Amino acid sequence: MDSRRLGLAWLTLGLLWFLIGIAWVPSTKLYQQGLIVLFWLPAVWLSWTQRRFFVDVWRIEKPLVVALFALLVWAAVSVIWTAAEEPVREAKRLLYVVFFLLGMVLVGCAPLRMTAVLQWAGLGLALAASAALIYHYGVADMPWAWRVVGLGVLDHPIIGGYVFGMALIWWSCLPPRRTSLRLAWAAGLLMLFTFTVMTQSRGVWIALLASVLLMPTWRAGRAGLIMALLLVVAAIVGFWLFGEYVVARGTSYRPEIFAASVGMILDKPWLGLGLGSEYQVKALGRMFDHTHNLFTHVALELGLPGLVLWLAIWGRSLAIAVRERDTTLGNMLIGLWVFCTMALLFDGANLWDSPRPEWFLTWLPVGLAMGLMGVRAPSKCYHPRLLTCERSLP
Repeated sequence: MDSRRLGLAWLTLGLLWFLIGIAWVPSTKLYQQGLIVLFWLPAVWLSWTQRRFFVDVWRIEKPLVVALFALLVWAAVSVIWTAAEEPVREAKRLLYVVFFLLGMVLVGCAPLRMTAVLQWAGLGLALAASAALIYHYGVADMPWAWRVVGLGVLDHPIIGGYVFGMALIWWSCLPPRRTSLRLAWAAGLLMLFTFTVMTQSRGVWIALLASVLLMPTWRAGRAGLIMALLLVVAAIVGFWLFGEYVVARGTSYRPEIFAASVGMILDKPWLGLGLGSEYQVKALGRMFDHTHNLFTHVALELGLPGLVLWLAIWGRSLAIAVRERDTTLGNMLIGLWVFCTMALLFDGANLWDSPRPEWFLTWLPVGLAMGLMGVRAPSKCYHPRLLTCERSLP
């Protein structure tokens, strides 16, 4: 086997580990060690051997690449004034992001392979959602009012709900070709939807509702409209049955946290606190460990320059998805971008932490956008047979 194709297979396995391992691996440490072996190493090796390909990517999509480079440099420079206990360790985490994005570009230049990875990952996460529901409400005999949590690293209802909600979005855009497999696909979507509902996380519900309701605007045909109508009906029925639980928890201090965060940003608007600085937000006499909004967190940590650069990256990722909306992956990325944007407005916590579930909401959409860039590069980094650039998959 050609060494480049072997490297792609190695990298593909690493991407599957990133997407599925999060729900099955019992500890964050083991999950991250697996990423080093299966994703970081092949990403670095292939990036060096395919230097010409990355030069072409740079020429095709300078706005996103420049914004990413500038944000990484600014974050690294902020180590000078950070209050973090281990500045070098904080700076090292920037390399994790670089390795991840390099790997996403390399896998993305073979769109059929990327699609297959996301299909298998959707299946793996659907099985994980099913296992969690069976264990908690069946084996452990938890009451139905209890908030479900995932297995593995997804042992929190909010972050677990967001990861499975994202899987619901991307898997719904990738139906199998064979009719005989569509029943299993539909059952998996039902399990993912049930899990997101049973987390009782209103941020997850709002993100899912917004992305599905807007889906008909970029996804032509009856499928998107039917999904939107079904979700509206489910939302109405759910609120009628469980509305008192939704209202009882109020706004969870989100408006007060946002107002207090803005005040903290204005204290250091240009430099911010520095990369990895710990802080607490005081709202209504209570202390919170982060701003519960990624955009205010970035502004607080890296100042307004960091916020502007992140908004440029996030906005350019959407622009690439819209440009490629006629492709399967581009269409899917728009839905994920809407979902993640809503999620980050309510529960965004960190941008630079070591690989963990929060990366699904931040760096995965950016990585998918960069993968769509790689398709357009004139230098093909793998065997031509792997690089079929379809405009739409059946």
